[in-house]
Amino acid sequence: MFAMAYVTNTAIVSISANEINIMALNAKAFYRIIWLSLLIMEFYCKTMLPHHEVLAASIAEDLQTVLEQFMAISKDLGGGITVSEI
Repeated sequence: MFAMAYVTNTAIVSISANEINIMALNAKAFYRIIWLSLLIMEFYCKTMLPHHEVLAASIAEDLQTVLEQFMAISKDLGGGITVSEI
C-alpha cells in the first residue's frame, strides 16, 4: 500500500493511498459541480435574458428618463441645465 508523509511546522502528517483517492474523487466532483453550474448559467443567459440589443435599448430609455427628471428638477430649482451642458 502506498503512503506519503510530509512535515508541517508542527507535526508529521501521513496520507494513505485511500485518502489520496478520496481527495482525487472529491476534486473531480467539485470540478463537475462547477462545470454543471457554468452550463446552467450559460443556458439561463441564452434563454431567459433578453437579447443584448433589447437590453441596451431598455437601459438607454431608462437613462433618458432619469436625465429628463434631473433637468426638470434643475429647472424647478432655477438652474436650468440643458442637455448640451452635460
